[in-house]
Amino acid sequence: MDNKDKVTETGVEIKPAEKKSKKKLAIILSIIGGVLLLAGIGFAIWWFAYYNSDKKVLSDAFHNALSSTEGTSDIKMSAKINDSVNVALNIKTDYNQNAVSANIDGKLSAGFVSFDAGIDFIANKDGDLYVKINDLDDTLETFGFDGDDLGLDIDVISDEWIKIGKDDIKNSFTDIYDNLADTIPSSVVKMETDDYSKCFQNVSTALTTNKNTQKEILNSIIDSKLLTAKRVGKDKDGIKFKLAGDLGNSYDLAKMLMDSELYRSFSNCVKETTDITLPITDDLDAEAWLGALSQFDELRDFFDLEIHFWVDAWSHQPTRLSIDVKVDTPDAKVDFNLSVTRTNGKTGISIPKNSTDLTSIIQDFSFSSDLFDFGYDEDYDDFDLDDYDFDTSDLDDLDEYLNYLGY
Repeated sequence: MDNKDKVTETGVEIKPAEKKSKKKLAIILSIIGGVLLLAGIGFAIWWFAYYNSDKKVLSDAFHNALSSTEGTSDIKMSAKINDSVNVALNIKTDYNQNAVSANIDGKLSAGFVSFDAGIDFIANKDGDLYVKINDLDDTLETFGFDGDDLGLDIDVISDEWIKIGKDDIKNSFTDIYDNLADTIPSSVVKMETDDYSKCFQNVSTALTTNKNTQKEILNSIIDSKLLTAKRVGKDKDGIKFKLAGDLGNSYDLAKMLMDSELYRSFSNCVKETTDITLPITDDLDAEAWLGALSQFDELRDFFDLEIHFWVDAWSHQPTRLSIDVKVDTPDAKVDFNLSVTRTNGKTGISIPKNSTDLTSIIQDFSFSSDLFDFGYDEDYDDFDLDDYDFDTSDLDDLDEYLNYLGY
């Protein structure tokens, strides 16, 4: 036997090279284990001290909420008034970069009256709006009407998609604007609808895509201490926060927001488009602002508000919002609850292929003469304000004012 070889009592031969190899393997495994241990400790520190810190979670949730381009929301709203009136709304929304849809189901019960109503909306990126009213005939019947009263074929409207084109919507707003422009001095309003809307579009784009803008707005909210968020637990919906507020700090927030780049950009756009100069921080009157807020102090004894929201611990996506309001006064008791559950991810929204244009429905729309017949037989052609004892002390000339309004 070679001197370098050894034989154990069992007769198994062990070579020194094998012992050396095992020792080397143990060292390597120890090093790997140490590295993994350090990595685990480092990850734990990173996770708890930074990534899962309240500031990081809230910052990411704020950014994710504004930047989300695709997802769904389930909204449940309920209200009880004086234990006799109950209102419930269930709203499901889907949104992506091409379209937004909403399904709304509501129920109202008050005494012996109770009815359900439902409506669906779809808006595409081209600006067209689709509306579907569910069970319209049943809703009208609840109030004692039918299609004949309105001069409508209910079958054309109920449970069928109605298309309100982009031009229809634009023309409606243009008509409203034109009517306002006729009564408001041109020095106050000087704008085109499309030009004016671009100012709001710029704000929307900055809020949803510009991280610096988002950070500036969030920091303003945090620094003003108008709203404070406190972590209160964790459950299946994620990390739970309780939101509290102090309206007394709203003045500070207003000043910060008016000093923001977003507000300055919006103000400049409005100035260029409409010739209107928006207020600046120097225009804010702290005494008047806080004086107005003091009016809310009287409500605190009757008003109770709780706001909670949840954020996913891994993705920092906001997942749920809950708002509970209780009002208890000598004259009224109100319980209100709003719950919003949000899911981020792909959605499927189908634009209706078969729909009826709103313009064709309006052409057929006419009120029945009996619809507003309340049984009065008086001849109003000879109506004269002088025949009635009105207190006109607050008006210089009531007749002149009504004539101005077109009556």
